Amino acid sequence: MNSLVVVLGLMIISFTSGAQQSDTNVDSVLMAIETKSIQAEFCVGIVLTNQLIRMGEPAVDVLIAALEGDKFGHVTKWSAALALGEIGNPKALSVLTQVAAANPPDTHNFYLGQLASRAAAKLEGKIPKEGKFRKMTIGLQTTITDCESGEVKVIK
Repeated sequence: MNSLVVVLGLMIISFTSGAQQSDTNVDSVLMAIETKSIQAEFCVGIVLTNQLIRMGEPAVDVLIAALEGDKFGHVTKWSAALALGEIGNPKALSVLTQVAAANPPDTHNFYLGQLASRAAAKLEGKIPKEGKFRKMTIGLQTTITDCESGEVKVIK
């Protein structure tokens, strides 16, 4: 099945269910992130992560479980940590702190540790929330792409 169809289907399910998000919808978005290639479909992962953020409070328990468990790989856990930081529910603070401590810079999953640490800092009010995530590309030019609108901003 075309990944764009999956993404659009998940977004329609989420938007039509309104504020009452079920654990199944959150888990479906997490599974979609889990199956995406980090290189070929990076923006799909960003769009899905932003969808988790929009799901808000009802998604928190499932996102915490995703971080704590073994069901998902590191890329999906990155999305869970990012979403928890933006949603801002204080009950995520302890698991984010634990994940950050368990994944210091000299370990295989150091990026997960960095994301969890940054998410925890957002919950503590040390750094501002961004509202959603964008793709940053560093090369001859540094750009930020809003994967949902397609807007590209050149930074330098």
